[in-house]
Amino acid sequence: MSQPTAPPAREYDEYNGAPALVEVGRAVFGEDYRGQKSSVWPADLVAMTRRAGLDTSGHFLDAGCGSGWASAVLSEQIGCTGEAWDVSASNAALAHDLLAPAGRVTARQRDFHNTDGYEHAFGLVLSIGAVYWSDDPTRLARSWAALLRPGGAVLVFLSQLVDDDGAPIALAGTSPTAAACDWPATFAAAGLDVEVSDQTSRFVLWLDRWTTELDARRDAVERELGTDGWAEFRGRFDALHLAAADGRLVRTALIGRAAAQVSGGAGR
Repeated sequence: MSQPTAPPAREYDEYNGAPALVEVGRAVFGEDYRGQKSSVWPADLVAMTRRAGLDTSGHFLDAGCGSGWASAVLSEQIGCTGEAWDVSASNAALAHDLLAPAGRVTARQRDFHNTDGYEHAFGLVLSIGAVYWSDDPTRLARSWAALLRPGGAVLVFLSQLVDDDGAPIALAGTSPTAAACDWPATFAAAGLDVEVSDQTSRFVLWLDRWTTELDARRDAVERELGTDGWAEFRGRFDALHLAAADGRLVRTALIGRAAAQVSGGAGR
């Protein structure tokens, strides 16, 4: 079955190929660097994953895995197993190369909307920034809820950007429908018990560090992305800085827990 060509695939294919951005990531994350350009700190990922209930016996899905860095962190630091899906062929290949040596996580090129055959397969469904590519949040929440074992949870890191009037803004290339979605209410409507925690200060810390390291390597990044590519990429950070300063940018971590028992019997 052919895979769709999606905006995130095109964007990640472009930026993952820029060695100068790899050097930025290494400078920001140090020994925790696993190829990520994500704004989620690995320590925060592990802490929230444990809060969601995943332990050494757990099996997770990293939905929209990118380079596979989050799967690597979870398998290394928690000791669990899982699968990592991404619609981008190049991302799936990167994730495979990163994860295959340890043998604890299987990387697949797969659209995370396509959950057929995986009902009740996971103790955790993790999403870092990936839900913004969905044009059908209701379908997505219901599909992910169906993936959970009894007592399992979704863990979704969300960033919401609004304009001066409080209207949601879709980030470059993402779905306006997803940007406008009330994600806590949507996952609650899918039958999950939702908990939300504020992570904005941690996002701003990442934003400050990433911008500093990016600017320190401007010449190298601009050579790789081109003048227009640099201006567009760097402009995103200026916009995020302004939004954070004005209180128009909020980062949250959403945990949506499934019932510990399935209807009609005890969960396993």
